[in-house]
Amino acid sequence: DDLKSLLLQTGYLTIADIDKYGNYYLKFPNQEVRESFTKELLKLYTQSSSSVTRLLYLDMLDYLEERDVEGFISLLKEFYSSLPYLTDSSKYSEEYFRNIFFTVLTLLGADIIAEGYTNRGRIDIVLRLKSYTYIIEFKIDESAEVAIKQINDKRYFERYQSERDKGRLVLLGINFSTTERNIESYLVQ
Repeated sequence: DDLKSLLLQTGYLTIADIDKYGNYYLKFPNQEVRESFTKELLKLYTQSSSSVTRLLYLDMLDYLEERDVEGFISLLKEFYSSLPYLTDSSKYSEEYFRNIFFTVLTLLGADIIAEGYTNRGRIDIVLRLKSYTYIIEFKIDESAEVAIKQINDKRYFERYQSERDKGRLVLLGINFSTTERNIESYLVQ
């Protein structure tokens, strides 16, 4: 929270909206600040600028626009494989993997929401593209089936029912392995 306040006061974040409950929604003031911030954040996660440079040439979003989840996951697995080994294995949490995922897609310019609230819980990631809207749930050391089950049980898709009716909604469950430090399995509906 202190970091959010600092970024707001220095102009790196601006207030996008205030809902009826008094919750503030922040955003980057422009694309230049957004790209600069996410590049630096990705460098912090990867501890390398070469991964960032390589990532800039990977067009992961094209795979998702075409609903080629297998191609997207393949590139994502390659990216996670390039991350440096962390000696403290407790840092390999769902949040660690989700934050890197979020940062990668933000850097690519995706319209992405992390921890989107619904009346039944929080969606790990909502990714809105021209062709599809992806509801993504992450698990760690469980299974992709458990992730998809959570999406369905909590009916996270209801908020995006119009996309579902048009055949544009994709449910994606991803399981990360702390021993492999990468995506272990995924499931698409």
